[in-house]
Amino acid sequence: MQFVVKAIGTSLTYQWRKGNVNLTNIGNISGANNDTLFISSISIFDTASNYNVIVTGDCISTDTSLNAYLNVNIPTISIEPLNAEACLGASTYMAVSVNGTVASYQWRKGNVNLSDGANISGTNTDTLRFINLSFADTASDYNVIITGPCGLSDTSNNVSLKANVIPVITAGSNSPVCVGKDIELNTQTFAGGIYSWSGPAGFSSSNQNPIRTNTVLANAGDYSVTVMVSGCQSLASIVSVVVINCYADLEISKSVNNSKPIIGHQVIFTITLKNNGPFEATDVRVADQLQSGYTYVSSTATKGTYDANTGIWFIDTLANGGSAVLSITAKVNETGNYSNTASVDANQTDTLLVNNTAVTETFPTDFFIPGGFSPNGDGINDVFVIRGIQSYPGNRFTVFNRWGSKVFDQSDYQNNWDGKSSFGVMVGGEILPVGTYFYILDLNDDTEVLKGTIYLNK
Repeated sequence: MQFVVKAIGTSLTYQWRKGNVNLTNIGNISGANNDTLFISSISIFDTASNYNVIVTGDCISTDTSLNAYLNVNIPTISIEPLNAEACLGASTYMAVSVNGTVASYQWRKGNVNLSDGANISGTNTDTLRFINLSFADTASDYNVIITGPCGLSDTSNNVSLKANVIPVITAGSNSPVCVGKDIELNTQTFAGGIYSWSGPAGFSSSNQNPIRTNTVLANAGDYSVTVMVSGCQSLASIVSVVVINCYADLEISKSVNNSKPIIGHQVIFTITLKNNGPFEATDVRVADQLQSGYTYVSSTATKGTYDANTGIWFIDTLANGGSAVLSITAKVNETGNYSNTASVDANQTDTLLVNNTAVTETFPTDFFIPGGFSPNGDGINDVFVIRGIQSYPGNRFTVFNRWGSKVFDQSDYQNNWDGKSSFGVMVGGEILPVGTYFYILDLNDDTEVLKGTIYLNK
């Protein structure tokens, strides 16, 4: 940049000024005492509206020129995007926008000038382009030098470029799946990942590991998943899901600990359930409602839960080859239905229905042991009668006096004790003295031995 003054006279001298301040030949200024003032490498600090020159000669002492203007045209620079991201192998760009006249562009990475070639182009234009982006292109100091028509230049702020990895995803499932069960789809975790699943019968989900419930045969087929991470989407991964009609042979059996219980006593029913396979059984339900001949007391199960109100024993899953046992304790009522049935069903088809039902029946005994008798020969209550004893062949009835001496003992008691002793000096003789005697009755049916007292009167 230069200012030129024209003056007529002899022995002329010059002094260039900015306002009232004399300029000197220093920095980017030269010719401060010549007819031509040179300003190189113009900057914003050289802007002024009052450049002038004082001219001195022989004919005139001094004269001052009019003020001259210097306006520095510095462009405004902006780059978009400020922080660019793109996927590896993709194409992207950076574009500079300038408010002002531009003579040239020079894109740089840090302080290193870029040139067209390899995967970069547009290094001397307003748009820097990348193709087949690689990790080597990742940097936080891309910038551009803008040169104006007067040789003025300015450098933009740094912007960044990041190459993101394209994720690789793998779809998985719990195939094969039985009809009625859930299809469980799965894939690996990507931080910030956006998942997209699709599948047969219009299935779609944005969950990482979606579940399709209550499977039907139409749900079988290929399920596809993609994930997008930092704007980069994976290729689709496909998993094939097989849905089958599973079947299982459930076998149930039932037993009772005493088939001839005493009315008012308790019995224990044992229900045993087995899965003979070949698949697991799900939502297994055993129906075992006690009939009117019994009153529920308690129950225990090795697996699942029993509801005495509904009579349903529920087992969520019974594995192939698995088994479970339910025990129900019940009191035997005086009247009612004593035939009890247990039946089983599940979600799976049962290949052998004949073993899905088991029946157990008891034959309660009206059994009663009196508290005493009077063997006095009047024909009334002369022998000790145990009601129902005939239902327990092989029983053993033994009586002791208060000193613990045995006075009567008989196997397979036939209600024939007449109060006489079978031991000691009174064998077959007179009736034993009035008083309280003690008995032990073993019914020989694997139940507890009964014990009590008998009052012998005359």
